[in-house]
Amino acid sequence: MRNNASHTARGDDAPRQGGGDTSSRSDDSDTEDDSDTGDELYLNAIESACLGEKGAHTQSNILKILVKATNDPDERQKACLEAMRLVSKERNHRLFEELLEYVPIDAVTLGLACRCGSVKTVQAILRRSVSINATSEGSKTPLQVALDCGHSDLVEFLVANGATLETIPNMGSPPSVYHLVTAVLESGAFSITKCEELVRKLLRFTQQSQVTTEEDLEFIDRSLVAACRIGSTEVVSSLLELVAKPGSAAHLAIDISAHISPPLLVAIKRNQPGVLSLLLQWTTSGKRVNELAPLLDTGLKACLGKKSPIMLQSFLKHAGTIKISDQHLILAIQKCGAGRGIGESDLAIILKHRPDLTPSEEVLVTLFGIPLAGIPPWAPFKYGTRDLWRFALRRSDCGVTERMIRAVCDREGLEVLHKYCAQHQSGWRHTHVDRINREFQTAARRIHEEESKPHWLRQGSGIASRPRQE
Repeated sequence: MRNNASHTARGDDAPRQGGGDTSSRSDDSDTEDDSDTGDELYLNAIESACLGEKGAHTQSNILKILVKATNDPDERQKACLEAMRLVSKERNHRLFEELLEYVPIDAVTLGLACRCGSVKTVQAILRRSVSINATSEGSKTPLQVALDCGHSDLVEFLVANGATLETIPNMGSPPSVYHLVTAVLESGAFSITKCEELVRKLLRFTQQSQVTTEEDLEFIDRSLVAACRIGSTEVVSSLLELVAKPGSAAHLAIDISAHISPPLLVAIKRNQPGVLSLLLQWTTSGKRVNELAPLLDTGLKACLGKKSPIMLQSFLKHAGTIKISDQHLILAIQKCGAGRGIGESDLAIILKHRPDLTPSEEVLVTLFGIPLAGIPPWAPFKYGTRDLWRFALRRSDCGVTERMIRAVCDREGLEVLHKYCAQHQSGWRHTHVDRINREFQTAARRIHEEESKPHWLRQGSGIASRPRQE
Protein backbone atom coordinates (compact mmCIF):
# COMPACT_ATOMS: atom_id res chain seq x y z
CA MET A 1 0.00 0.00 0.00
CA ARG A 2 2.81 2.40 0.84
CA ASN A 3 4.52 1.46 -2.44
CA ASN A 4 1.31 2.09 -4.31
CA ALA A 5 0.88 5.32 -2.48
CA SER A 6 4.44 6.27 -3.19
CA HIS A 7 4.03 5.27 -6.79
CA THR A 8 0.86 7.23 -7.00
CA ALA A 9 2.51 10.27 -5.45
CA ARG A 10 5.39 10.03 -7.86
CA GLY A 11 2.96 9.48 -10.71
CA ASP A 12 1.13 12.64 -9.70
CA ASP A 13 4.31 14.58 -9.33
CA ALA A 14 5.89 13.51 -12.61
CA PRO A 15 3.64 15.46 -14.90
CA ARG A 16 4.07 18.53 -12.73
CA GLN A 17 7.83 18.34 -13.12
CA GLY A 18 7.73 17.70 -16.86
CA GLY A 19 4.85 20.02 -17.89
CA GLY A 20 4.54 22.40 -14.98
CA ASP A 21 4.80 25.58 -17.15
CA THR A 22 1.84 24.61 -19.35
CA SER A 23 -0.39 23.84 -16.38
CA SER A 24 0.58 27.12 -14.67
CA ARG A 25 -0.18 29.18 -17.77
CA SER A 26 -3.53 27.47 -18.16
CA ASP A 27 -4.45 28.21 -14.55
CA ASP A 28 -3.45 31.87 -14.94
CA SER A 29 -5.48 32.19 -18.15
CA ASP A 30 -8.53 30.70 -16.47
CA THR A 31 -8.12 33.13 -13.60
CA GLU A 32 -7.92 36.10 -15.99
CA ASP A 33 -10.98 34.90 -17.94
CA ASP A 34 -12.92 34.51 -14.70
CA SER A 35 -11.86 38.01 -13.65
CA ASP A 36 -12.94 39.52 -17.00
CA THR A 37 -16.26 37.70 -16.83
CA GLY A 38 -16.82 38.92 -13.29
CA ASP A 39 -16.06 42.52 -14.29
CA GLU A 40 -18.46 42.28 -17.20
CA LEU A 41 -21.22 40.79 -15.07
CA TYR A 42 -20.74 43.49 -12.45
CA LEU A 43 -20.89 46.24 -15.06
CA ASN A 44 -23.99 44.71 -16.66
CA ALA A 45 -25.69 44.47 -13.28
CA ILE A 46 -25.15 48.17 -12.52
CA GLU A 47 -26.27 49.19 -16.02
CA SER A 48 -29.40 47.05 -15.65
CA ALA A 49 -30.19 48.67 -12.31
CA CYS A 50 -29.90 52.13 -13.85
CA LEU A 51 -32.03 51.41 -16.91
CA GLY A 52 -34.64 49.05 -15.51
CA GLU A 53 -38.24 50.19 -15.03
CA LYS A 54 -38.38 49.47 -11.31
CA GLY A 55 -39.26 52.85 -9.91
CA ALA A 56 -36.84 55.47 -8.61
CA HIS A 57 -36.72 54.18 -5.01
CA THR A 58 -36.11 50.57 -6.03
CA GLN A 59 -33.47 51.56 -8.54
CA SER A 60 -31.66 53.57 -5.89
CA ASN A 61 -31.66 50.70 -3.38
CA ILE A 62 -30.41 48.17 -5.94
CA LEU A 63 -27.67 50.54 -7.04
CA LYS A 64 -26.46 51.04 -3.44
CA ILE A 65 -26.26 47.29 -2.89
CA LEU A 66 -24.31 46.73 -6.12
CA VAL A 67 -21.88 49.57 -5.44
CA LYS A 68 -21.01 48.05 -2.04
CA ALA A 69 -20.69 44.55 -3.54
CA THR A 70 -17.08 45.04 -4.65
CA ASN A 71 -13.99 46.00 -2.72
CA ASP A 72 -12.06 46.98 -5.85
CA PRO A 73 -12.25 50.81 -6.13
CA ASP A 74 -11.10 50.81 -9.76
CA GLU A 75 -13.77 48.31 -10.74
CA ARG A 76 -16.42 50.29 -8.87
CA GLN A 77 -15.31 53.57 -10.44
CA LYS A 78 -15.32 52.13 -13.96
CA ALA A 79 -18.77 50.62 -13.53
CA CYS A 80 -20.22 53.78 -12.02
CA LEU A 81 -18.78 55.97 -14.76
CA GLU A 82 -20.34 53.78 -17.45
CA ALA A 83 -23.61 53.84 -15.54
CA MET A 84 -23.48 57.65 -15.45
CA ARG A 85 -23.17 57.74 -19.23
CA LEU A 86 -26.38 55.74 -19.50
CA VAL A 87 -28.18 57.70 -16.76
CA SER A 88 -27.27 61.02 -18.40
CA LYS A 89 -28.94 59.92 -21.64
CA GLU A 90 -32.06 59.00 -19.67
CA ARG A 91 -31.86 62.35 -17.80
CA ASN A 92 -32.31 60.62 -14.46
CA HIS A 93 -31.08 63.35 -12.10
CA ARG A 94 -31.54 61.34 -8.90
CA LEU A 95 -29.42 58.34 -9.92
CA PHE A 96 -26.82 60.61 -11.48
CA GLU A 97 -26.38 62.47 -8.18
CA GLU A 98 -26.05 59.18 -6.26
CA LEU A 99 -23.38 57.89 -8.64
CA LEU A 100 -21.41 61.12 -8.41
CA GLU A 101 -19.75 60.20 -5.10
CA TYR A 102 -18.08 57.12 -6.64
CA VAL A 103 -16.31 58.81 -9.58
CA PRO A 104 -13.62 61.50 -9.95
CA ILE A 105 -14.95 65.05 -10.21
CA ASP A 106 -13.44 66.37 -13.43
CA ALA A 107 -14.23 67.64 -16.95
CA VAL A 108 -15.71 64.29 -18.00
CA THR A 109 -18.13 64.29 -15.09
CA LEU A 110 -19.10 67.90 -15.82
CA GLY A 111 -19.85 67.04 -19.45
CA LEU A 112 -22.05 64.12 -18.41
CA ALA A 113 -23.86 66.30 -15.88
CA CYS A 114 -24.60 68.86 -18.61
CA ARG A 115 -25.96 66.10 -20.82
CA CYS A 116 -28.13 64.91 -17.94
CA GLY A 117 -29.40 68.48 -17.43
CA SER A 118 -29.26 68.78 -13.66
CA VAL A 119 -28.43 72.35 -12.61
CA LYS A 120 -28.00 71.17 -9.02
CA THR A 121 -25.37 68.57 -10.00
CA VAL A 122 -23.50 71.02 -12.23
CA GLN A 123 -23.40 73.50 -9.34
CA ALA A 124 -22.00 70.79 -7.05
CA ILE A 125 -19.27 69.92 -9.58
CA LEU A 126 -18.31 73.56 -10.10
CA ARG A 127 -17.95 73.98 -6.32
CA ARG A 128 -15.25 71.30 -6.49
CA SER A 129 -13.00 73.70 -8.45
CA VAL A 130 -13.80 72.35 -11.92
CA SER A 131 -13.73 75.11 -14.57
CA ILE A 132 -17.09 76.02 -16.07
CA ASN A 133 -15.48 75.74 -19.53
CA ALA A 134 -13.58 72.51 -18.81
CA THR A 135 -13.70 69.90 -21.58
CA SER A 136 -12.39 66.41 -21.90
CA GLU A 137 -9.99 65.88 -24.77
CA GLY A 138 -11.62 66.70 -28.11
CA SER A 139 -15.08 67.28 -26.62
CA LYS A 140 -17.50 70.21 -26.60
CA THR A 141 -17.73 72.82 -23.89
CA PRO A 142 -20.35 72.26 -21.15
CA LEU A 143 -22.48 75.07 -22.60
CA GLN A 144 -22.48 73.47 -26.07
CA VAL A 145 -23.48 70.12 -24.54
CA ALA A 146 -26.37 71.75 -22.68
CA LEU A 147 -27.49 73.49 -25.89
CA ASP A 148 -27.34 70.30 -27.95
CA CYS A 149 -29.42 68.46 -25.35
CA GLY A 150 -32.03 71.22 -25.07
CA HIS A 151 -31.60 72.04 -21.35
CA SER A 152 -32.79 75.66 -21.30
CA ASP A 153 -32.52 76.13 -17.50
CA LEU A 154 -28.97 74.82 -17.50
CA VAL A 155 -28.06 77.03 -20.49
CA GLU A 156 -29.29 80.08 -18.58
CA PHE A 157 -27.27 79.08 -15.51
CA LEU A 158 -24.08 78.48 -17.50
CA VAL A 159 -24.38 81.73 -19.48
CA ALA A 160 -25.01 83.72 -16.31
CA ASN A 161 -21.81 82.27 -14.83
CA GLY A 162 -19.55 83.03 -17.78
CA ALA A 163 -19.64 79.83 -19.82
CA THR A 164 -18.53 80.02 -23.46
CA LEU A 165 -19.06 78.02 -26.63
CA GLU A 166 -15.43 78.17 -27.68
CA THR A 167 -13.06 75.41 -26.58
CA ILE A 168 -10.36 78.08 -26.20
CA PRO A 169 -12.20 81.27 -25.13
CA ASN A 170 -10.75 84.71 -25.70
CA MET A 171 -9.13 85.62 -22.41
CA GLY A 172 -10.67 88.72 -20.89
CA SER A 173 -13.51 88.89 -23.45
CA PRO A 174 -17.10 88.07 -22.49
CA PRO A 175 -18.91 85.45 -24.61
CA SER A 176 -20.74 86.86 -27.64
CA VAL A 177 -24.46 86.98 -26.89
CA TYR A 178 -25.20 86.85 -30.60
CA HIS A 179 -23.13 83.68 -30.90
CA LEU A 180 -25.20 82.16 -28.09
CA VAL A 181 -28.46 83.17 -29.80
CA THR A 182 -27.26 81.58 -33.03
CA ALA A 183 -26.31 78.37 -31.22
CA VAL A 184 -29.74 78.17 -29.54
CA LEU A 185 -31.63 78.63 -32.81
CA GLU A 186 -29.44 76.28 -34.82
CA SER A 187 -29.33 73.52 -32.21
CA GLY A 188 -32.75 72.10 -33.15
CA ALA A 189 -33.06 70.85 -29.56
CA PHE A 190 -35.73 73.27 -28.31
CA SER A 191 -39.40 73.77 -29.04
CA ILE A 192 -40.33 77.13 -30.59
CA THR A 193 -41.74 78.31 -27.25
CA LYS A 194 -38.56 77.38 -25.35
CA CYS A 195 -36.43 78.85 -28.11
CA GLU A 196 -38.25 82.18 -27.94
CA GLU A 197 -38.04 82.26 -24.15
CA LEU A 198 -34.31 81.56 -24.11
CA VAL A 199 -33.51 84.01 -26.91
CA ARG A 200 -35.61 86.67 -25.19
CA LYS A 201 -33.50 86.30 -22.03
CA LEU A 202 -30.23 86.31 -23.94
CA LEU A 203 -31.10 89.41 -25.93
CA ARG A 204 -31.73 91.34 -22.72
CA PHE A 205 -27.94 91.45 -22.33
CA THR A 206 -27.76 93.49 -25.57
CA GLN A 207 -30.24 96.21 -24.67
CA GLN A 208 -27.53 98.58 -23.44
CA SER A 209 -24.93 97.62 -26.05
CA GLN A 210 -24.40 98.33 -29.74
CA VAL A 211 -23.67 95.90 -32.57
CA THR A 212 -20.12 96.96 -33.34
CA THR A 213 -18.30 94.09 -35.00
CA GLU A 214 -18.60 92.19 -38.26
CA GLU A 215 -18.74 89.00 -36.23
CA ASP A 216 -21.83 90.29 -34.39
CA LEU A 217 -23.52 91.06 -37.71
CA GLU A 218 -22.67 87.62 -39.05
CA PHE A 219 -24.20 85.90 -36.03
CA ILE A 220 -27.33 88.08 -36.22
CA ASP A 221 -27.79 87.18 -39.88
CA ARG A 222 -27.33 83.46 -39.16
CA SER A 223 -29.80 83.73 -36.29
CA LEU A 224 -32.33 85.38 -38.61
CA VAL A 225 -32.04 82.53 -41.12
CA ALA A 226 -32.52 79.97 -38.32
CA ALA A 227 -35.51 81.87 -36.90
CA CYS A 228 -37.11 81.93 -40.37
CA ARG A 229 -36.58 78.20 -40.66
CA ILE A 230 -38.42 77.37 -37.42
CA GLY A 231 -41.10 80.03 -38.02
CA SER A 232 -40.63 82.21 -34.93
CA THR A 233 -42.11 85.64 -35.67
CA GLU A 234 -41.07 86.88 -32.21
CA VAL A 235 -37.40 86.11 -32.75
CA VAL A 236 -37.46 87.42 -36.33
CA SER A 237 -38.97 90.70 -35.13
CA SER A 238 -36.35 91.06 -32.37
CA LEU A 239 -33.48 90.34 -34.75
CA LEU A 240 -34.72 92.77 -37.38
CA GLU A 241 -34.48 95.46 -34.75
CA LEU A 242 -30.81 94.52 -34.36
CA VAL A 243 -30.11 95.62 -37.95
CA ALA A 244 -30.35 92.09 -39.35
CA LYS A 245 -30.48 92.03 -43.13
CA PRO A 246 -33.15 89.91 -44.91
CA GLY A 247 -30.99 90.01 -48.02
CA SER A 248 -27.96 88.45 -46.36
CA ALA A 249 -26.66 85.08 -47.49
CA ALA A 250 -26.12 83.55 -44.05
CA HIS A 251 -25.11 79.91 -43.77
CA LEU A 252 -27.42 77.73 -41.68
CA ALA A 253 -25.37 74.96 -40.11
CA ILE A 254 -28.36 72.74 -39.30
CA ASP A 255 -29.64 72.53 -42.89
CA ILE A 256 -26.91 72.12 -45.49
CA SER A 257 -29.51 71.97 -48.29
CA ALA A 258 -30.51 75.55 -47.43
CA HIS A 259 -26.98 76.99 -47.46
CA ILE A 260 -26.50 80.48 -48.88
CA SER A 261 -30.26 81.08 -48.83
CA PRO A 262 -31.42 84.57 -47.77
CA PRO A 263 -33.96 84.61 -44.91
CA LEU A 264 -36.77 85.63 -47.29
CA LEU A 265 -36.31 82.51 -49.41
CA VAL A 266 -35.92 80.29 -46.36
CA ALA A 267 -39.31 81.50 -45.05
CA ILE A 268 -40.92 80.72 -48.42
CA LYS A 269 -39.27 77.32 -48.67
CA ARG A 270 -40.37 76.38 -45.14
CA ASN A 271 -43.93 77.72 -45.72
CA GLN A 272 -43.85 80.33 -42.96
CA PRO A 273 -46.38 83.03 -44.03
CA GLY A 274 -46.17 84.99 -40.75
CA VAL A 275 -42.40 85.28 -40.99
CA LEU A 276 -42.64 86.12 -44.70
CA SER A 277 -45.02 89.00 -43.95
CA LEU A 278 -42.63 90.41 -41.32
CA LEU A 279 -39.64 90.25 -43.63
CA LEU A 280 -41.51 91.87 -46.50
CA GLN A 281 -42.81 94.71 -44.34
CA TRP A 282 -39.26 95.43 -43.21
CA THR A 283 -37.82 94.97 -46.71
CA THR A 284 -40.29 97.23 -48.52
CA SER A 285 -39.83 100.16 -46.14
CA GLY A 286 -37.62 103.08 -47.15
CA LYS A 287 -35.14 102.53 -49.96
CA ARG A 288 -34.82 98.79 -49.53
CA VAL A 289 -37.24 97.93 -52.38
CA ASN A 290 -34.79 99.06 -55.06
CA GLU A 291 -31.82 97.50 -53.29
CA LEU A 292 -33.50 94.13 -52.94
CA ALA A 293 -35.49 94.05 -56.21
CA PRO A 294 -33.66 90.91 -57.48
CA LEU A 295 -34.40 89.13 -54.20
CA LEU A 296 -38.10 90.08 -54.37
CA ASP A 297 -38.24 88.83 -57.96
CA THR A 298 -36.76 85.48 -56.89
CA GLY A 299 -39.10 85.37 -53.90
CA LEU A 300 -42.20 85.84 -56.09
CA LYS A 301 -41.09 83.00 -58.35
CA ALA A 302 -40.47 80.79 -55.30
CA CYS A 303 -44.07 81.36 -54.11
CA LEU A 304 -45.50 79.95 -57.34
CA GLY A 305 -46.57 76.34 -57.67
CA LYS A 306 -47.02 75.54 -53.98
CA LYS A 307 -49.83 73.28 -52.75
CA SER A 308 -51.44 76.14 -50.84
CA PRO A 309 -51.91 79.68 -52.21
CA ILE A 310 -51.27 81.28 -48.80
CA MET A 311 -47.56 82.02 -49.44
CA LEU A 312 -48.32 83.81 -52.72
CA GLN A 313 -51.19 85.73 -51.13
CA SER A 314 -48.97 86.84 -48.23
CA PHE A 315 -46.20 87.85 -50.62
CA LEU A 316 -48.46 89.97 -52.85
CA LYS A 317 -50.12 91.60 -49.84
CA HIS A 318 -46.87 92.82 -48.29
CA ALA A 319 -44.47 93.14 -51.24
CA GLY A 320 -45.73 96.58 -52.24
CA THR A 321 -45.68 97.54 -55.90
CA ILE A 322 -43.26 94.87 -57.04
CA LYS A 323 -42.94 94.67 -60.82
CA ILE A 324 -44.80 91.66 -62.22
CA SER A 325 -43.84 90.73 -65.76
CA ASP A 326 -45.18 88.34 -68.41
CA GLN A 327 -42.48 85.94 -67.30
CA HIS A 328 -44.04 85.77 -63.83
CA LEU A 329 -47.53 85.20 -65.27
CA ILE A 330 -46.35 82.47 -67.63
CA LEU A 331 -44.44 80.77 -64.81
CA ALA A 332 -47.59 80.97 -62.65
CA ILE A 333 -49.49 79.07 -65.36
CA GLN A 334 -46.77 76.47 -65.87
CA LYS A 335 -46.15 75.70 -62.19
CA CYS A 336 -49.71 75.65 -60.88
CA GLY A 337 -50.93 72.06 -60.48
CA ALA A 338 -54.40 70.56 -60.53
CA GLY A 339 -54.87 70.49 -56.76
CA ARG A 340 -56.17 74.05 -56.34
CA GLY A 341 -59.80 75.05 -55.96
CA ILE A 342 -61.84 77.46 -58.08
CA GLY A 343 -60.23 80.90 -58.17
CA GLU A 344 -57.11 79.67 -56.34
CA SER A 345 -54.75 79.31 -59.30
CA ASP A 346 -51.61 81.44 -59.08
CA LEU A 347 -52.53 83.44 -62.17
CA ALA A 348 -56.03 84.23 -60.85
CA ILE A 349 -54.60 85.35 -57.50
CA ILE A 350 -52.06 87.65 -59.19
CA LEU A 351 -54.58 89.19 -61.59
CA LYS A 352 -57.11 89.81 -58.81
CA HIS A 353 -54.48 91.40 -56.59
CA ARG A 354 -53.15 93.62 -59.40
CA PRO A 355 -56.07 95.09 -61.37
CA ASP A 356 -53.60 97.10 -63.46
CA LEU A 357 -52.06 93.99 -65.07
CA THR A 358 -53.03 93.19 -68.67
CA PRO A 359 -52.20 89.65 -69.83
CA SER A 360 -50.30 89.67 -73.10
CA GLU A 361 -50.89 87.40 -76.09
CA GLU A 362 -47.96 85.22 -74.95
CA VAL A 363 -49.59 84.73 -71.54
CA LEU A 364 -52.94 83.77 -73.12
CA VAL A 365 -51.27 81.38 -75.57
CA THR A 366 -49.70 79.60 -72.60
CA LEU A 367 -52.98 79.66 -70.67
CA PHE A 368 -55.09 78.15 -73.46
CA GLY A 369 -52.49 75.45 -73.94
CA ILE A 370 -53.53 73.87 -70.60
CA PRO A 371 -54.99 70.44 -71.40
CA LEU A 372 -58.23 69.50 -69.64
CA ALA A 373 -58.67 66.14 -71.36
CA GLY A 374 -58.69 63.33 -68.83
CA ILE A 375 -59.61 65.58 -65.88
CA PRO A 376 -63.01 64.58 -64.36
CA PRO A 377 -65.86 67.00 -65.20
CA TRP A 378 -66.56 67.59 -61.50
CA ALA A 379 -62.94 68.51 -60.64
CA PRO A 380 -62.56 72.06 -59.21
CA PHE A 381 -59.48 72.55 -61.40
CA LYS A 382 -61.60 72.11 -64.53
CA TYR A 383 -64.21 74.66 -63.43
CA GLY A 384 -61.46 76.99 -62.26
CA THR A 385 -59.60 76.82 -65.57
CA ARG A 386 -62.73 77.66 -67.57
CA ASP A 387 -63.38 80.67 -65.36
CA LEU A 388 -59.73 81.69 -65.63
CA TRP A 389 -59.87 81.55 -69.44
CA ARG A 390 -62.84 83.91 -69.50
CA PHE A 391 -61.37 86.21 -66.81
CA ALA A 392 -57.99 86.51 -68.57
CA LEU A 393 -59.66 87.21 -71.92
CA ARG A 394 -61.69 90.05 -70.41
CA ARG A 395 -58.54 91.55 -68.84
CA SER A 396 -56.44 91.35 -72.01
CA ASP A 397 -56.38 93.96 -74.77
CA CYS A 398 -55.30 91.69 -77.62
CA GLY A 399 -58.58 89.83 -78.10
CA VAL A 400 -58.51 86.38 -79.73
CA THR A 401 -55.54 85.80 -82.01
CA GLU A 402 -54.59 83.05 -84.43
CA ARG A 403 -51.78 81.91 -82.12
CA MET A 404 -54.21 81.44 -79.25
CA ILE A 405 -56.53 79.29 -81.38
CA ARG A 406 -53.59 77.16 -82.53
CA ALA A 407 -52.53 76.67 -78.89
CA VAL A 408 -55.91 75.27 -77.77
CA CYS A 409 -55.69 71.52 -77.21
CA ASP A 410 -59.27 70.57 -76.26
CA ARG A 411 -62.85 71.36 -77.21
CA GLU A 412 -63.70 73.33 -74.07
CA GLY A 413 -60.98 75.91 -74.63
CA LEU A 414 -62.02 76.27 -78.25
CA GLU A 415 -65.62 76.90 -77.22
CA VAL A 416 -64.56 79.66 -74.80
CA LEU A 417 -62.56 81.41 -77.55
CA HIS A 418 -65.34 80.99 -80.13
CA LYS A 419 -67.95 82.42 -77.78
CA TYR A 420 -65.71 85.41 -77.00
CA CYS A 421 -65.23 86.07 -80.72
CA ALA A 422 -68.96 85.90 -81.35
CA GLN A 423 -69.52 88.56 -78.70
CA HIS A 424 -66.75 90.93 -79.82
CA GLN A 425 -66.34 90.55 -83.61
CA SER A 426 -68.79 93.29 -84.60
CA GLY A 427 -66.00 95.80 -85.18
CA TRP A 428 -63.59 93.43 -86.93
CA ARG A 429 -62.65 93.63 -90.62
CA HIS A 430 -64.04 90.88 -92.86
CA THR A 431 -60.57 89.63 -93.75
CA HIS A 432 -59.69 89.22 -90.09
CA VAL A 433 -62.97 87.41 -89.39
CA ASP A 434 -62.29 85.02 -92.29
CA ARG A 435 -58.80 84.21 -91.02
CA ILE A 436 -60.08 83.60 -87.51
CA ASN A 437 -62.89 81.35 -88.77
CA ARG A 438 -60.43 79.29 -90.82
CA GLU A 439 -58.25 78.86 -87.74
CA PHE A 440 -61.29 77.71 -85.74
CA GLN A 441 -62.15 75.12 -88.43
CA THR A 442 -58.57 73.83 -88.52
CA ALA A 443 -58.42 73.66 -84.70
CA ALA A 444 -61.77 71.85 -84.55
CA ARG A 445 -60.53 69.17 -86.99
CA ARG A 446 -57.27 68.81 -85.07
CA ILE A 447 -59.06 68.43 -81.74
CA HIS A 448 -61.54 65.94 -83.24
CA GLU A 449 -58.66 63.82 -84.53
CA GLU A 450 -56.98 64.04 -81.13
CA GLU A 451 -60.14 62.94 -79.33
CA SER A 452 -60.47 59.97 -81.68
CA LYS A 453 -57.17 58.55 -80.49
CA PRO A 454 -56.91 56.18 -77.52
CA HIS A 455 -56.65 58.10 -74.25
CA TRP A 456 -53.03 57.12 -73.64
CA LEU A 457 -51.99 58.54 -77.05
CA ARG A 458 -53.62 61.92 -76.62
CA GLN A 459 -51.58 65.08 -76.22
CA GLY A 460 -51.06 65.96 -72.56
CA SER A 461 -52.03 62.52 -71.25
CA GLY A 462 -49.71 60.41 -69.09
CA ILE A 463 -48.14 60.63 -65.68
CA ALA A 464 -46.20 63.81 -66.49
CA SER A 465 -49.10 65.82 -67.91
CA ARG A 466 -49.25 68.18 -64.90
CA PRO A 467 -46.32 69.80 -63.14
CA ARG A 468 -45.42 68.57 -59.70
CA GLN A 469 -46.32 70.94 -56.86
CA GLU A 470 -43.90 71.84 -54.10
